[in-house]
Amino acid sequence: MLERLSVELKNGFEVVDFWDGDLCAVGILRRNTNIRLVYISTFNLSPDQYYYECEVADSVKSFEKGDYKVVAKGQVDEFSALIEGVKSHVQHRKLKKGGC
Repeated sequence: MLERLSVELKNGFEVVDFWDGDLCAVGILRRNTNIRLVYISTFNLSPDQYYYECEVADSVKSFEKGDYKVVAKGQVDEFSALIEGVKSHVQHRKLKKGGC
């Protein structure tokens, strides 16, 4: 999954790992705007299934403290739907259907 994410999200995105206890999870941030994050997990899911949470902090300082709120969450069955949701949330734009 990390390789696929890096290919699809090469410009301006950063993969982060804030969840030491969850080896099946990563986060995606947009560089230089660390207030919008998408948490992605594949724990206990079939291949090409992804659980996600779209999270927002009030400020960079709040985000650094882990003070954020979940604004959307769900599960998708296609990598392309995951990528669209990630881009939509971290770029703060509306999706055509569902997602963050």
